Amino acid sequence: MVFPRGDQHTMRSHGAGLPTPLSTIFSPGKQAEPPQLSYGGGGRTSRFVCGYLNCDQRFSPLVESLPTMLLVRSRDDYSAIEAVDANGSRPTGVPQGSSNWLGTTLKFTVNEARAARPGNVAMLGRLTELMFVEILREYMQRLPADQSGWFGAVNDPHVGKALRLLHANPVRDWTVDELAREVALSRSVLAQRFAELVGEAPMRYLANWRMQLAKQMMREGTHNIQEVATRVGYDSEAAFNRAFKRATGAPPATWRKGAMPVS
Repeated sequence: MVFPRGDQHTMRSHGAGLPTPLSTIFSPGKQAEPPQLSYGGGGRTSRFVCGYLNCDQRFSPLVESLPTMLLVRSRDDYSAIEAVDANGSRPTGVPQGSSNWLGTTLKFTVNEARAARPGNVAMLGRLTELMFVEILREYMQRLPADQSGWFGAVNDPHVGKALRLLHANPVRDWTVDELAREVALSRSVLAQRFAELVGEAPMRYLANWRMQLAKQMMREGTHNIQEVATRVGYDSEAAFNRAFKRATGAPPATWRKGAMPVS
């Protein structure tokens, strides 16, 4: 079960009473080991392996396009993905399929989580990242051809190519005309199709993507503001300062002070 936006949720047996908050019974283990928790009793043992992924590059179109929960069922190297919305219903737009790689990796990850071998934490971290990416790929491949939203845009042959071009070369002085020529569409058709699927105009999307990259570089602290401005496609630091303040509400220098960790 994958909760892309970290929605609160409850795990319980059918017909059980009020749930017990995890924070009241959970004791973190050693920093280098996955913490263990045993609770309850009186029935067959159920084992859960829980974890989370953290990414400081928050690019909202991806997360906002995902359902509330992705439920992955795996048995005998067969996997099926169900998309669950906020009301608990399962949309029928994601058909079942088979994925030997995903099913095998799920088994391997569970076995690794139950072991206590050297390098256990590093292995679990990498396996979890790979599984998450593969689940997203499987989910995307099973979406219907007329799917709207960011994933529909990525799968669209023309808009998807436009997105890849913008992501690969954000520093380029793009125009809608140039982007349309690259993807072999007219300017008006690309602009309309892009807005329908992505939810905003191509140049607005590019501006937001540049701001995400700029914030990432400023968090890392390896470039000054002029260098950041140049690396994300702005000719001058002044133009970058204005654009950054419009997007975040604060000038780059002020934003960076609040984003940098306190040593």
